[in-house]
Amino acid sequence: MDLLQQVLSEKGKPLLIINEFKFRKIGKSKDGIKWRCTVKSCTSSVCSDESVTTLLTSNLNHNHEKSSNINRQIVANSLKRKAIDQITTRPLKLIRNEVQSSAVDLTLNDVNSIRRSVYRSRRKTLPPLPKNLPEVHAALTNLDTNSIQPGNYLLRKHANRYPEILDFFLSNLPNHLKTQTTNLNDPASDHTPVLLQINTQAPNKPSFKQINWPNFRNILSNITNLNIKLKTKEDIDLAITSLTENILLAKNNSLSRTSNTISFNHITPEISQLIIEKRRARNKWQHSHYPDDRHIYNSLSNKLKKLLKKHKNVLYESHLSSLSPNNGSPWRKTKSLLRHKTILPPLQRQNCNLAVSAQDKAELLA
Repeated sequence: MDLLQQVLSEKGKPLLIINEFKFRKIGKSKDGIKWRCTVKSCTSSVCSDESVTTLLTSNLNHNHEKSSNINRQIVANSLKRKAIDQITTRPLKLIRNEVQSSAVDLTLNDVNSIRRSVYRSRRKTLPPLPKNLPEVHAALTNLDTNSIQPGNYLLRKHANRYPEILDFFLSNLPNHLKTQTTNLNDPASDHTPVLLQINTQAPNKPSFKQINWPNFRNILSNITNLNIKLKTKEDIDLAITSLTENILLAKNNSLSRTSNTISFNHITPEISQLIIEKRRARNKWQHSHYPDDRHIYNSLSNKLKKLLKKHKNVLYESHLSSLSPNNGSPWRKTKSLLRHKTILPPLQRQNCNLAVSAQDKAELLA
């Protein structure tokens, strides 16, 4: 018994596969559905029932070889449906998963052909590109466009301006630059000029807040009431909520702003200039990935490491030479160097595994 398999062609037309031969649909008759071989010089034809499960009549005398791209066509049809359903998944990922699941041997040309067909099917779900000015206006009307002025700004027409000209203003600037756009509405121009103002001043360094712990302790002790009932569950929940609010209030009232200033006074101008050159070389290599740029970047990095090591040694020698027995600084330095620092051992479970997460540590300490 011949195995019937129905697939779709690259143009979306139904095809019938019988013994690795493809048949195209001709039409319907009283007996059923008529199919004819896709090769025009071949006279083979069959007739199937409405459900395309049984052959009623068949003429399978072909004058050509079997089709070699049937497996590729089956995989491509499956991938086209998945490409439309899973619009955010990359086509190569879909192809890889489909090939692994179906265990079909495909060549590189087959993969490229399937990828192009998947892209074409996915492109059909997108709106067509406008080909003339009325289509552009219609597309902008249907889309959710944003303009710098309220209203239908992009489609505004003026009597002294060309109606066939449509201006767009696109900007892609860093977030730390403050910008302001202004519509000039110059009547002497045939366009609608837009002024873009960029604030090139360096942004202020962010200020960090530090908690004044004595002030926090005093505020919390003054606003906390210890004469509360803890008899019922509601009383306990109310007490926890009140204590949490008091802690947050004390924290907010005891914050003090401190500037995040880092002193670079100990770095020489030679090291500062070398840091700038190294960062530029790294940026250039990350964009080009040329071996010469990598060599320059490595050379500057090694030179900077040697200078920093030498500079730290000089600073440490000057620090040691500044120690004086009159103020007791040598003894304090010796004590700090000989002080034994206690290292807390890691928490271990009974099975000798380390407690890494906060939940594991809390369960182990409970």
